[in-house]
Amino acid sequence: MRVDAGGRVLHLGEAAGDLVTAGMYLVSERVRTQAVPAGLGRLREFLAWLCRAGEPLYGEVVETVVDVDRADDVAIAEALALAARVS
Repeated sequence: MRVDAGGRVLHLGEAAGDLVTAGMYLVSERVRTQAVPAGLGRLREFLAWLCRAGEPLYGEVVETVVDVDRADDVAIAEALALAARVS
């Protein structure tokens, strides 16, 4: 994704920039109750749809993230957490 100096998401999806979506998400009740188009199978597709629809989205840079889709990813996340606790 790509954000401006104030953290507002300008574009999300495809080869949009040098940031990725990860972390925690806070959405308004209005967004939670919107009818979502069929075919949005992943959270990042939903977020990209919101961005294209003009919904104000903001991001905060988190230096280290791990996508925990696979068992190997969980091991990496556990090692990072342990290292952070030790330091």
